[in-house]
Amino acid sequence: MHGWVRIAVGLARLLLVEAEIALPMLMLVWLSLLPFYQVPSLDALELVSLDSFARVLTSDRIVEAFFNSLIVGIGCGFIDRERA
Repeated sequence: MHGWVRIAVGLARLLLVEAEIALPMLMLVWLSLLPFYQVPSLDALELVSLDSFARVLTSDRIVEAFFNSLIVGIGCGFIDRERA
């Protein structure tokens, strides 16, 4: 193949991989900012807020679950070190 064809194929592959990663991530960010599912639109921008994040970060159950996971993770790290 010619050099420019390889470059074009490489750029096309790069764009496809980026689209496969970036678009779903952008949709997850969009959904995390809304109180319920809405198709991305200018009208839905009125509903965008960080309320769900504030609710999660101030929930006693979530904070307790985070610390439990942290303790288990640290404990597993020590168990694994003793086996080696």
